[in-house]
Amino acid sequence: LEKQVRKRDLRLRLVELAQRPPETLDLSQLRDAIGDADTLGLSGTQEYSDAMAALRHAEELVNEKFEPMRDMLNEAMDHTSGLEKNSGLQRLQEAKERLSIAVRQAREGGLPEGELVDAETRRRKIHNAVEDLKGTLRVFCRIRPMNAQEDEERDINTIKSNDRMSVTVELNRKCAEQQGKDWNPLNKVHHAETFYFDSVFYPGTQADVFEDCKDLMRSALDGYNITIFAYGQTGTGKT
Repeated sequence: LEKQVRKRDLRLRLVELAQRPPETLDLSQLRDAIGDADTLGLSGTQEYSDAMAALRHAEELVNEKFEPMRDMLNEAMDHTSGLEKNSGLQRLQEAKERLSIAVRQAREGGLPEGELVDAETRRRKIHNAVEDLKGTLRVFCRIRPMNAQEDEERDINTIKSNDRMSVTVELNRKCAEQQGKDWNPLNKVHHAETFYFDSVFYPGTQADVFEDCKDLMRSALDGYNITIFAYGQTGTGKT
């Protein structure tokens, strides 16, 4: 009697799953129900046939939806095949970016994680090769804007961001004297120092700063030792 009740409930379950719209159907649930039906000897029933037809139709729709994502991943994998650390920093960075975009878009599109494993593994390998080539020590500079008190006191901003990797600091009389330099307000060339960094934020948003740090987070999650040391005055954006 118990087996008959299980068969009845399972046949109702097959009908309910087969009648769901394909876009809302959980394929794993349907596969499990079909497997249970096989075990209980229901493979010859109409409910079983309808469930199998629903599964085939849903799988076809899924394949149509995921095919462009799979093609994109395969193209990215082919493009990055054979790259090693000696391939050069620029090529590795381009390959990493291409793989990152492909993996992100495929994940957002719902492609199963199991199909992303190979691409994600290669992206991590290339990422760590890029980090090795960049060097073990990098220095970043973030310049805070002048605060209200400094504006009220009419202080002068003496720091100029030249590009993403350098800043120029104009020296005043006191700084020049401390460095043993002659002070001549007309000679600006001798009253400025340029400093170079791996990256400069002026001041940059929190998202900009994280963009340059997130790869280090990936390295930490991959098992590498990293340290981020932030130094500066209160209110300069260390946190």
